[in-house]
Amino acid sequence: MPANDEVESNAGEELPTTAVFIAKAVMLMFGRLMPLIFFVVGVVVLWSGVNNYQRGNASESWPTVQGTVLDATIRDVRSSNSNGPSRTSYAVHVDYEYEVDGTVHEGDQVRFGAMMHNERSGALAEQKKYATDSPVSVHYNPEDASEAVLVAGYGDGVWVAIGLGVVFTVVGMVLAFVVPRLLRGLGRRIMDLPDAD
Repeated sequence: MPANDEVESNAGEELPTTAVFIAKAVMLMFGRLMPLIFFVVGVVVLWSGVNNYQRGNASESWPTVQGTVLDATIRDVRSSNSNGPSRTSYAVHVDYEYEVDGTVHEGDQVRFGAMMHNERSGALAEQKKYATDSPVSVHYNPEDASEAVLVAGYGDGVWVAIGLGVVFTVVGMVLAFVVPRLLRGLGRRIMDLPDAD
């Protein structure tokens, strides 16, 4: 029956076409997009860590001026965890103002690469250092007085960012070379499998 033969022929052609489409989609997702995401995230985080390291070092030689604390609050930062309950960290946010050459500036940077506190008690201890309306020493950038910090230097967050940035960047580069080869090899094996009776 020619009609039945034609239907069977079309069905036989459709399967390889669908398999090829799926294989290309998987290759694009895991062989290209995933490595790219890892690489881009790694570069951005690495750049942030290096930038804070350089600015932190520079801030140690910045001139200082007396400023005034406007407000100091504690912010809860929750991070989700797929293997258990979410984790809460605590960041101290300080708003302050200072005057340089007759111009009043406002800032909120405490320190470059500052780490958040794992315990609220640690955040409370830091917050007490910055009572509202109390005087505070401000280190400002002589080339851009609008950039300032309360604590010169850099915190441990710099090394965390650099470490994570390096890991993500390297993983992205490795995946870009390894995953496409693995997927191509897997595709060949699937195509070589005998048809089921």
